[in-house]
Amino acid sequence: MADRKFYRSRKDDLNPVIIIGALLVLIVILGGALVWIMSARTNGNVTPDVPDQPYIPDVPDQPDVPDVEPNETEVCDDSCYYQMAVKDTNLTACNQITDAEMKQDCYEELSGASLDACIAVEDASVKEECITSFAVSQDDASICDNLEENTEECKQAVNPCLDTEDQNLCFALRDEDPSKCRSDKECIIDYSLSKSDMQACDLIQNKAFSAGCKSSVDRKDYCSSLSAKSEQDYCYYIYAIYTDNFARCSYITFNNMYSLDCYSIFAARQGNVTLCDLDGFILDNKWACYRNYSLISGDFTGCEQIHDLASTNKFKCVFEFAKKYGDPSKCAFLGTTASKTTCYEGAIIYSNENLDWRNCEDIMSFDWRNKCYKEAAKIEDDVTICDNIEESFARSSCIDAYNLFKE
Repeated sequence: MADRKFYRSRKDDLNPVIIIGALLVLIVILGGALVWIMSARTNGNVTPDVPDQPYIPDVPDQPDVPDVEPNETEVCDDSCYYQMAVKDTNLTACNQITDAEMKQDCYEELSGASLDACIAVEDASVKEECITSFAVSQDDASICDNLEENTEECKQAVNPCLDTEDQNLCFALRDEDPSKCRSDKECIIDYSLSKSDMQACDLIQNKAFSAGCKSSVDRKDYCSSLSAKSEQDYCYYIYAIYTDNFARCSYITFNNMYSLDCYSIFAARQGNVTLCDLDGFILDNKWACYRNYSLISGDFTGCEQIHDLASTNKFKCVFEFAKKYGDPSKCAFLGTTASKTTCYEGAIIYSNENLDWRNCEDIMSFDWRNKCYKEAAKIEDDVTICDNIEESFARSSCIDAYNLFKE
């Protein structure tokens, strides 16, 4: 009994061992299956779900090839370069042309679009046209310096007011803008008369001159509305001068400065010195009228009419005439040696910018005649003027003085 009890006890003890063993076998089987599945995926036996991809063949890399223009080593003749230049406005291609005539044709073809091509053109007329066009369009007169001839005409095209005496007036007329005259009342009245624009007269600050401007443009009397007599006189003076109406001088108070100037100017304009002989002129005004006549007209008759006893007026007339018209020979008409010497010095040495050597021969004084030639040679930068001196020693002195001046 004891043995049987022992046997059952051993049989019951084996059941858990069997169960554990079976579990271990199952785990091994499952692990192996899992390893097989993973291996299959890795080896491509199972196809993953991915979108279809286009087939792209492998192409070897190609080197970059830059676009280059033909050069001497490539096949491009003169015609090729000409076509390239015209097509792309390419001055460099023009420069590659070897045929001189075709190269010039190329430059001319490009001259309207390229200033450098225009400068390279040899045909004078074509070059002048394109240079002038560039200078005007760029408002740059210095471009005209690329011309050998007609440079000034080109610059004039750029700036029509370049050589005008009154540039402000020129700009005002060109732009139809009287404000370009700035504060120049003479410019404004000239503009107003040219444009028949009475309104522009309002730009003049001086009311007498402004009224004279309006009277001149509208040909009506705006002077009488001014309150002061002096203003009226000035206004009538402006009215007379700018309308060339001598009768208006009589509206001015006689013997004042505006009356004197009015009669003097019309005497010079009409070449009639007798207008200075009007009854009622006091002597000083009469002499002054003669002086004004000569200085305005260039006719020395007025100075000659002044009496020698009116020494101050006569000296002013002769001296100013000699300087203004470059004629020191007129100094001989003065009465005293001292006044003549002062006149010669002023006209020949100190205020000689208008000195005309052709008037030297009429100088009565030997010394002043030679000094006249000497100074004229310096002013004109012409030593041959010294040849007009008859005496050899004086002629040599003139040449030496010129050479010293040039050093």
